[in-house]
Amino acid sequence: NGLGDVAWGFNPKSFSGGAGSDLLVVVSVFPVIFTSLVCHYNLLHVKEDLPRHHRNKMPKIVNMAGGGCMCLYILVATFGYILFKDDT
Repeated sequence: NGLGDVAWGFNPKSFSGGAGSDLLVVVSVFPVIFTSLVCHYNLLHVKEDLPRHHRNKMPKIVNMAGGGCMCLYILVATFGYILFKDDT
């Protein structure tokens, strides 16, 4: 099925330079996690600032934003796979 050569663990190219560089790789994901948590927290404040007649549209807006992000991720992943096919 073509998945026999896939490494399901950590990428050895990322985690092979000693403890210092391995720690740097792990710490480099914190800005992404921090930004997502801050945005998630601020969503409640945005909802409270909306006029009453717009608050019932909030789930639709969140679903549309999530769907848009998912489509963007799929698009980037697809073209990244096509571009770097031999290295994946």
